[in-house]
Amino acid sequence: MTFLFRMQFPILLFCATYLSLTGTPGAVFEPYSDKFLHLLCWCVLFISLRLALLGKARLVASALGLLAYATALEALQLLSPGRYFSTLDMFANALGIAIGLCLWQLYCHFSQAK
Repeated sequence: MTFLFRMQFPILLFCATYLSLTGTPGAVFEPYSDKFLHLLCWCVLFISLRLALLGKARLVASALGLLAYATALEALQLLSPGRYFSTLDMFANALGIAIGLCLWQLYCHFSQAK
């Protein structure tokens, strides 16, 4: 089970990176709000990272590292045709990471309360 926890994060991060840098992410995402997808993606990635680290690394370092990666991806979109840097996307990414952090804290609180 530990192997699965450790492998799911790089796979999800690869998918997020590919979808962030490809020219057009695909019609499957068109019906959904772009900002909601950013929020959901980075929230899931934060929780995925915490699972992959098995809770060993510091929360703030995890959040800041993921936020730095999200910022780099957003900046790299300037090099992709048809893509652009968006401060609103960055805000949605940061909010997603913050929500993921809160959800992780709730999980840790309730799992220790047992």
